[in-house]
Amino acid sequence: MKKILCISLFILTAVMSFAQETFILKSNPYMEFSTSNTKQPAFADLDNDGRLDMIVRNNNKFSHYEQTEINSEEFVLISSNFNDIPVGYPVFTDLDNDGLLDLVIGLYASGLKHYKQSGSNSLIFEEVENSFPGIDELGNKPTFTDIDGNGRLDLVLGAVSGTLYRYEQESPNSTVFTEKENDPLSNINVVNNSSPAFTDLDNDGRLDLFIVNGSGKIYHYEQAGINSENFDLVTDNFNNIGTGLYGNTSFADLDNDKLLDLIIGRWGTNLMHYEQTSSNPSSEEKELIFTEITSNGASSYLELYNNSDKLLDLQNIKIRYFNDASSEFSETTLSGNIRSREYCLIAQNKDDFETTYEDKKADAEFAEMLLDGGQDAIALVYNGNVIDRFNAEGSDANFWNNGDHFERVDFLTSGEFLINDWENYDAEDSPGEINEADTRTVNGISPNTDIQIGKNGNGSIAVLLNMGSSHITGNMTVKVRRGRNVPNPGNETFIKRYVEIEGNYKPVNGSVTIKYKDSELNGLDENELAVFGYQNGEWTEINTVQRNKNQNWVKATEIDDYLIFSLGRGEETLPVEFSSFNLIQSEEDVLVKWVTQTESDLRGFYVLKSETEDLASARRFSDLIPASNTVSAHEYVCEDKEVMPNKTYWYWIEALSLSDNSSVTASQSIMLGESNDPEEEVPEFEYKTGLTDIYPNPFNPPVNISFFMDEETIDQNVNAEIMIYNVKGQEVHRRDLGAKSAPGIYTISWNGNDKEGKECGSGIYFVKFKAGSSRSFKKSIKLK
Repeated sequence: MKKILCISLFILTAVMSFAQETFILKSNPYMEFSTSNTKQPAFADLDNDGRLDMIVRNNNKFSHYEQTEINSEEFVLISSNFNDIPVGYPVFTDLDNDGLLDLVIGLYASGLKHYKQSGSNSLIFEEVENSFPGIDELGNKPTFTDIDGNGRLDLVLGAVSGTLYRYEQESPNSTVFTEKENDPLSNINVVNNSSPAFTDLDNDGRLDLFIVNGSGKIYHYEQAGINSENFDLVTDNFNNIGTGLYGNTSFADLDNDKLLDLIIGRWGTNLMHYEQTSSNPSSEEKELIFTEITSNGASSYLELYNNSDKLLDLQNIKIRYFNDASSEFSETTLSGNIRSREYCLIAQNKDDFETTYEDKKADAEFAEMLLDGGQDAIALVYNGNVIDRFNAEGSDANFWNNGDHFERVDFLTSGEFLINDWENYDAEDSPGEINEADTRTVNGISPNTDIQIGKNGNGSIAVLLNMGSSHITGNMTVKVRRGRNVPNPGNETFIKRYVEIEGNYKPVNGSVTIKYKDSELNGLDENELAVFGYQNGEWTEINTVQRNKNQNWVKATEIDDYLIFSLGRGEETLPVEFSSFNLIQSEEDVLVKWVTQTESDLRGFYVLKSETEDLASARRFSDLIPASNTVSAHEYVCEDKEVMPNKTYWYWIEALSLSDNSSVTASQSIMLGESNDPEEEVPEFEYKTGLTDIYPNPFNPPVNISFFMDEETIDQNVNAEIMIYNVKGQEVHRRDLGAKSAPGIYTISWNGNDKEGKECGSGIYFVKFKAGSSRSFKKSIKLK
């Protein structure tokens, strides 16, 4: 009697917070298993008949099931004892790339067993002796992938201890694997009984790692970058899905609908089956857009791109074509779906297109879409609403030439303005691939060479890289990701653009210049933009920046080898370097005099005054004194006539940036009536590296924390750091300030929240500053 596994719809849904995907749980009404053992399914098409085979543990044997037909969600039992193979944790792969499948079984307490297909399309698997010598981690739950893209498979083992062990092929196609020492995966621990699985769930080129622990909790990690060996934790409770004790996960596309199926094996009960579902494109967000328009006779085509993290349904999507300034249109309706970061190609003539572009397939044909220049326009329509355009329609359309090639450079605008939203240039056609405007691969880079990447409209570039004194060998690929949020932003806000770098990238005192579009600012003030680099799961601000908001670019120098760059809100501006600050009595007035050596991005200065040495009591008595913003010395003088004899006054200079951030000098005091010869040189004050002020104090968030970096500390090129502790001595906040490039006073702002983003209670807090061997402390009081 045949046993059928039939998968039908259930009512529970689970929403993926990291990718905005939806998974629907399906039930397994006819899967009969013993209740005594863990089941871990493994999928492959063993006999190459187009129907997936599944082996799964059932008591002390492996059962073999096969799809009842191609793309079916029903499976039929073929055998209750698959090749008499001892049960364990199974996985299919092709170790030596010979076209024959290898079946690797993890045995809980006795290493790995290796079986190989006896011939092409055979259901017979024969044991291979002496494979995987020396590999035996208690638990032995194997999975295979190529983490770093070097052509050699990685074997990752889950262990009872909750840790992961990584082994790598000694050479491509080898069956010998060697343990990777000090591998970042070894730092991952899910408490107990780790069961790993790899896939690319959101189709972004970065591997997703799923680990089930012994309690049935699913941890989700994502690769920090393409081919990176580092993985960042996304969530420790994936979709609130529990597997039960000693569960495990497997991924496949059972019905070939481009929707991943998640199959969960569980202890003592049936399998669980979740499937991704597609979503309609948002009418408000620019999720589905045109990215390339190529006029090439009957081979003309347009490229549709899914710039979201969702699988999008095309059922209600139409393409409208307006011929040469006409308000009338021809229309075609699309079907199917499009995965995240994938393309849909619509050709004027499918046969001609596939002849011209031999390795490409058109997804749809639109014969009325001539794309022969003039004032032709195209609209993308969802449920009757236009959600994207190429050119304006009707008489408002811009003129373009037959044979032109357009690539999208602004993903967040309407697309109707050809000059701003598109780059019309002589680039290589790239149907279904990342456009030349968005990427460049360079082989070998000489020192101090500027590398131009991509386009930003009007002929300008998108990114400019310089490796500094480093000589780069091998390939380096740079990609511009437009209209998207950065990966793992945390609590920070970034523009909707970032730059990814793959390959050999090791700058020495290099620089990066990032251009942006106004539509990508994401609510940020251009005057506050700073360059941030992403590495090891963290975004770090690079403080050595220059800005040009008229030309929409920000440049950072002295960069490290980050693999992702973006622009975010900077916490501090470039410093103003004070060389002197003097108070001089002139008859019955006070002259406040200061000299700056360098200024950058400054709006100007205020002079603060108080009758006590407490900065919190000071007030601005001067109007804004405009800054010179020069790199040479500049002298300023402000006269205070509102003074009384025989009284002491304290003064500070407040420097205000273009983004309205401020820094304040230490105070100087003067008592009127004392002998102060205006011609006599007043000794300049000297700062030492450390905290200079916390204000206001007490504070109701935010609070400003000022510190000074002297020339000696700057020369040491050490990182500065601020730690904030409560009265129990517990660290509540830490800020890495990086290395500074020039002496001066810097100011940061703390919002009163702890490391978890929660508001700290009222009370006393201690601020510690550290830079090299310099240490300083100050006390502050937080009020409700």
